[in-house]
Amino acid sequence: MSKILVYTFFSYSKVTSKGLYKFEDDEYKFDKLFVSNRFATQKLLEKISDYDVVIGIADHNKNATKSRFDPKYVNKYSKRDILQDSSEFFSSNLNIDLPDNFYTFTGVTNGPCNRSGYLIMNRILDSNLRTKFGFFHLCKRTWENDLKTIVSKVN
Repeated sequence: MSKILVYTFFSYSKVTSKGLYKFEDDEYKFDKLFVSNRFATQKLLEKISDYDVVIGIADHNKNATKSRFDPKYVNKYSKRDILQDSSEFFSSNLNIDLPDNFYTFTGVTNGPCNRSGYLIMNRILDSNLRTKFGFFHLCKRTWENDLKTIVSKVN
């Protein structure tokens, strides 16, 4: 059984944040981490080597009917580079077969979710870790079942 960490950005208004905080199910074993704001990733980065799999989750947009897997992270936060003299892109190293209620995003974003994904993949690659990582934007109506699907697929 894999040791899994699921993290999200703490917010009283986000469905995945409130839901993950309350989530309790003995069948799905994972640790939780709430990143207090979009720049407070140091604690998260320090924990990566303790886990086989790290999963980031956030709310998908309000009209989404499917959850989204983000497999690519760009070295941009807004218009600035996240890390100087670093690769332009990193790709998720999580090999996961997802059901039809998910889709794989083919573009890139440049917000806090991308920033955390970029920094995590940089740490994994720089430290030559075996940790697998993926970031998901979960449909608000189905987030709990979608999280269970992800955790069961990586275990």
